[in-house]
Amino acid sequence: MDSVPKDKFGTPIPTNYNIWHAKQVIADTYGDTVSVEDKDKDLLKFGRRTTVGTGWETLSTAVGTETAETFVSDNLIDTVVAGTGDTGTLTIEGHTISGGETTFTVQSVTLTEGTPVSLTTPLCRVARAYNTGSATLVGPIYIYEDNTGRDDDKTHLVIEAGENQSQKAATTISSSDSWIVSACSMTVLAKVTKYMEARIEVKPVSQAYFRPITQTFGCTDTTGTVIKYFDPYLIVPKNYDVRIAVKTNTSAVDVAGGIQGYLAKVIK
Repeated sequence: MDSVPKDKFGTPIPTNYNIWHAKQVIADTYGDTVSVEDKDKDLLKFGRRTTVGTGWETLSTAVGTETAETFVSDNLIDTVVAGTGDTGTLTIEGHTISGGETTFTVQSVTLTEGTPVSLTTPLCRVARAYNTGSATLVGPIYIYEDNTGRDDDKTHLVIEAGENQSQKAATTISSSDSWIVSACSMTVLAKVTKYMEARIEVKPVSQAYFRPITQTFGCTDTTGTVIKYFDPYLIVPKNYDVRIAVKTNTSAVDVAGGIQGYLAKVIK
């Protein structure tokens, strides 16, 4: 008698029932057989925004009056420009798109101070950039669509001055993965009687608008960091965008948060 419980695909059920259950839901809902064990990778996306107002905004560092990234449906994100004095190496994680399918890619660029540098691989989404050089970045650093120069509404990722990594609680899930989300966190960093609301939102990469997949969670400057654990786990399927959306009871509030979970490889 076989003493090891297996799922309907003959795969041994892991000790974590929620992961097993999420894999079953992905198969039944989206038609994909996935493996957390084959992927063997967790994912944490965290962000911060110092100027959150009363309308829903992406929890990500942005520039000007932009409150949410203007998503693109083609590989148009192609340029990075650094602050004066930055000549080191920057590693950039993002996605390309072809035929409606997204592919995760990692590339490195050598910064040339205030002179724009073209990406080797233009992107449809940029998720993270971080310093891999030998010196601390001066910043700010912008990754953007270079039509006739850098515009705020065409800027998709920012590393703030004095930082060595971007902060963006948003990403795309590639055509070869699903994301099984186990928890999220949120915090108000302004200590002046402020309140924030947050929720996780998703959309297919081909769609222009997000929809929430959680209720709205709230916290204040006096509650500290609030962590929400999901049972059962949330699912972000392949070729989907996901973000933390936030809003507050006033203007220019400093907030932070993150999403964490397990990547699952699509195996058939």
